[in-house]
Amino acid sequence: MLSSLIPLVTSGSTDPLVGEVRLALNLPGDDCLDTGLSEVIRGYQRARGIPAHGLVDEQLLEYLGITL
Repeated sequence: MLSSLIPLVTSGSTDPLVGEVRLALNLPGDDCLDTGLSEVIRGYQRARGIPAHGLVDEQLLEYLGITL
């Protein structure tokens, strides 16, 4: 399945999806996509050969096993 690369959550935004991403990556924090989490996401994306923009998109969620 080809998922959308349009960000669902952008840097500095607060969204419950961010909490789910943190949980999947085993990282503490709240529902805000801060700079530190963006860097972790960028590294995760880079390591998997997907576009490394550090934002939450459908492809990241798919890799983490998070459904919308």
